[in-house]
Amino acid sequence: MGLNDSLPDSLLDLLADVVVVADADRRILKVNRSFEKKTGLTLSLVKGRDFKDLWTEPLVLVDDLFSSGHPQSGEARLEMPGGEIKHFSINLTLQNSEEGGPVRLLAVLHDLEESENTTARVGVDALTGLP
Repeated sequence: MGLNDSLPDSLLDLLADVVVVADADRRILKVNRSFEKKTGLTLSLVKGRDFKDLWTEPLVLVDDLFSSGHPQSGEARLEMPGGEIKHFSINLTLQNSEEGGPVRLLAVLHDLEESENTTARVGVDALTGLP
C-alpha cells in the first residue's frame, strides 16, 4: 500500500473505537463514525484543526510521538459540545514516508467510561444481578 492509498472510510467506520487521522502538521484529515458518535463533533467541525487543540490540556504524547518516532500511549480528556469531559485511552502512531519522514498521525482512542461499564457488567451475574 503506497502513501497515497488510505484506509477506506467504510473500513474505519466498522471500528468501535474512535479513529482520527491527521497529516504531518497534525491537521485533522479524517475521523470515523465512532468519533462523531462518541464526541458529538463532526468531521466538518474538526477537519483542518490541529489534533492537539481537541484536548482539554496539552497532549504531550503528540510531541513525544514526533520527537521519538515511536508509538505513544496514554490518557486524554476531551470536552464535549455540552461541556461534559470524556476520558479516553489513546494510542498514537506515525506513518512515515519511504525516506523516513512523518506523513500521517493515526490516533485510536477508547472511551474509558465504556471500559469501566463493561468491567462492572462482567462482575455481575446476568440472571440475579449479584456480584
